[in-house]
Order: sequence, then structure tokens, then C-alpha cells
Amino acid sequence: MSGPVVAALAARTCLAYARRMPFEHTAITDTEAAAVVALLGEQGFVAFSVVAALADAECRAELVGLPELVVG
Repeated sequence: MSGPVVAALAARTCLAYARRMPFEHTAITDTEAAAVVALLGEQGFVAFSVVAALADAECRAELVGLPELVVG
């Protein structure tokens, strides 16, 4: 596979994981998580997971009118 194809697959894998974080985080399988770890490394996976969860919380805070919890 060429570089752009690998990059696209990596992006899809990470986005699929991030999309599940808000409502389906308990349904993420070990295989799905391992695919992200393989791409980002263990520390990158943890950081990515935290950012995805915080982004979800920030969006929810904005939706319910809690601007003091929204960064930026």
C-alpha cells in the first residue's frame, strides 16, 4: 500500500474509534483499541482517548449552556 492509502486507513481507524467514544465507549472492542494503539502507540492512544472524551464533554457543555466549561 502506498503512503496516502496507509494514511487514509489510519485516519479512518482513528475517526471510527473517536466517533464511538461519546455514546458507545463501553462497546469498543479490544481489537478496535489495539488497532489505534498500533497506529499511535500506547501513550498516543491514551492521549487521543482523553482528547476525544474532553471534546465530547466540551461540546455537551456548550449545548446545555455552560460556557464557563468551554475552552476558547
